[in-house]
Amino acid sequence: MPSSTYSQISVFVAVCIGVAFFFVFEVSFVANIIFSALCILWAGWVFFSIFRDQDELKWASVRYALATASSVGVPLSLAFVMLMVTMPGLQNVVSRIAAMSGSGLPLSAVGLGLGVTFALVVMSVVFVISQSFWWVSKR
Repeated sequence: MPSSTYSQISVFVAVCIGVAFFFVFEVSFVANIIFSALCILWAGWVFFSIFRDQDELKWASVRYALATASSVGVPLSLAFVMLMVTMPGLQNVVSRIAAMSGSGLPLSAVGLGLGVTFALVVMSVVFVISQSFWWVSKR
């Protein structure tokens, strides 16, 4: 059963709110594992439902957007990381954000989590923009 665009958007918003909730409040380890497992299961279901879908046009748009997200989003994320390494002001901002975390993890682990989250956000934004441009170009 393919997922609708509205359900994908609503779950994406719920995941973003959930991640923000987990960053702000101290949540138990079990709740963290359950939330992470649900996110992974949802992502796998959406990925496989897209390629099982019979709509060839939608499938082509997703393939184009995935290719663009991987070929543009990853180098863009790496460029931002290299920019952060060369600019001490950005390093201080990340250090302050990591220090505000109430998770009890070392600052380096929180910084790694922030970096991974940033890379995923950049790739998601590139995916949405490229899929939007693909649909606009076909109309």
